Amino acid sequence: MAVLVHSSRIQAPLEAVFEFHLDPANLARIQPPGFGVRKLEVPVRIESGAEIRLAAAAFGWVQAWHVQVEAVLPPHGEPRRAALIDRALASPFPYFRHRHEFMEEGGGTWMRDVVDFDPPGGRIGAWFWPGAWLVMKVMFTWRHRRTRRLLEDGL
Repeated sequence: MAVLVHSSRIQAPLEAVFEFHLDPANLARIQPPGFGVRKLEVPVRIESGAEIRLAAAAFGWVQAWHVQVEAVLPPHGEPRRAALIDRALASPFPYFRHRHEFMEEGGGTWMRDVVDFDPPGGRIGAWFWPGAWLVMKVMFTWRHRRTRRLLEDGL
């Protein structure tokens, strides 16, 4: 199993960052160029048990995803934290679990994505893993920057 972690700080309140992630329309807003969401079937609001179906394009290749939200943990505790956890029921990856973690700090919010996954393609896919990891890292870097811009600029 592989793990990808990406963190960034957003100068916005925890509640605003968390609420942004509960709105499924924001998924398409934060996708990098070339990684568009072509078809999106989502609930009105993200909640535990919700299912999301989408067709995501990457480098001209359309990939079907079926994701279930395992948990929605609203802001709580001290320091204040929140999280969303989703797992792919069907995707290009044999296993894909994504934790969106948020922690309040100094008037802003630390946002961390932790993705546990098995690379597609089995042993053959493992040879291509460095390239796949780089693509995922670039995608999460873009998504974090875009989220920061939307929240900090109030767009």
